[in-house]
Amino acid sequence: MKNKLLLILISLITFSFLSIMVIGNFANPFNFATERLMITVGNLSPSFWNFVTKLGETESILIFTILATIVFLVYKKPFEIVALLSSLAIGVITTWTLKNLYQIERPAEWFWLGSAGGFSFPSGHTLQATAFFLTLSFLIAPFIKKRSSRITLEIIAGIFIFGISLSRVFLGVHWISDILAGWLLGVVVSLFVVYITSIVYPKLFKKALF
Repeated sequence: MKNKLLLILISLITFSFLSIMVIGNFANPFNFATERLMITVGNLSPSFWNFVTKLGETESILIFTILATIVFLVYKKPFEIVALLSSLAIGVITTWTLKNLYQIERPAEWFWLGSAGGFSFPSGHTLQATAFFLTLSFLIAPFIKKRSSRITLEIIAGIFIFGISLSRVFLGVHWISDILAGWLLGVVVSLFVVYITSIVYPKLFKKALF
């Protein structure tokens, strides 16, 4: 419990620092230095990264949520459903609010290998993917007996999160600072939902990884 609260605090402090760097244009040298390299990687297989990035779109996350909800309904797990839907809702609201608050422009459009709209900071794909897959892995983990299998679950979730996140910079539609912000906020959303759920239903996370 304390570990989750500490991680939330650290993530929020780090995000605040990153926000100051972005608003003050102090992150620009880092963003510009990594942009060309990332796009070069994306150019190796743009169709693949466009497929990966679609997995992080709101519509895709919603489909994943519906499928997970159906499974939880079959096994009569109402708390898990509420937690997952909460992470989705909070993620969407947080993304929309902060994008319109900071109003950071995306990289120049002629570099794009994919489609995008709206402001850049933070990355909505990254935030929502991180919040969803991390929360889902937390919800599933208590029902897996072997610790090694639970760790495998976390690794798979990590692959989805990192794949979707990095696809945004590989396609040239986000700065690397947008991705870092999305990771931090996604972790905050997920751990906040898990923390609240653990208070309401403490038995659920007795086998959690931390």
